[in-house]
Amino acid sequence: MLAALYIAEVSPAAIRGRLVSMNQLAIVLGILVSYLVGWALAGLGDGSWRWMFAVAAVPSLFFLGALFFVPESPRWLVKEGRHAEAAQVLARLGEPPSRLREIERVIAEESGSLRQLLEAGMRRPQLIGVTLAILQQVTGINTVLYYGSIIFTEQAGVRSTSAALWANVLVGVTNLVLTVIALFTIDRLGRKVLLIAAAAGAFWIYASMCAGTVWFVWKFTPETKGKNLEEIEQQWKR
Repeated sequence: MLAALYIAEVSPAAIRGRLVSMNQLAIVLGILVSYLVGWALAGLGDGSWRWMFAVAAVPSLFFLGALFFVPESPRWLVKEGRHAEAAQVLARLGEPPSRLREIERVIAEESGSLRQLLEAGMRRPQLIGVTLAILQQVTGINTVLYYGSIIFTEQAGVRSTSAALWANVLVGVTNLVLTVIALFTIDRLGRKVLLIAAAAGAFWIYASMCAGTVWFVWKFTPETKGKNLEEIEQQWKR
């Protein structure tokens, strides 16, 4: 969340979508690598899960070290009154001097209070942001990403743990390929089209089945609460 917010604040508008997508690319690449590592370590026996958790410290340490070379966000620097540093960061990013004045104007209009979050101009983007964040989590993809190996083992007939983890790798490869496609199309096609086109595939089938169930129960299924079997039988004959 913070990484995407930071990238959005420091990115030029023309390539902001592409750079935020790079963050997503790094995430799905990390997921794929973790799947590969999990598959490779599965042969160590029952204690392999400890190694799977332990090796996650390696990229975390690299990330921690890299953060020392990342500049502060120009918006944050302006908010803290450090305008000269903000100008230096913007120049480093290739932004024109007018960008600093624009940030200063916007920051001057922000109060940072809870009341401002409830203002008319903020309610709609807030609603959209929160709703999209929720929908992206509940549409089902996280179930596949987090529990893919268990799903393959218990529901798809995969017998061995190693084979289930390998199937997980294929999921990770698919995720990576589609993220790369999005990376090269997001600034050309726009965010809205990709959001609509990407809403979770097979899960539309499940959603239509659920909608059909609701309609069928509402339209044709009678309520049997408090009725004995004889009364239910008579109800069918009416």
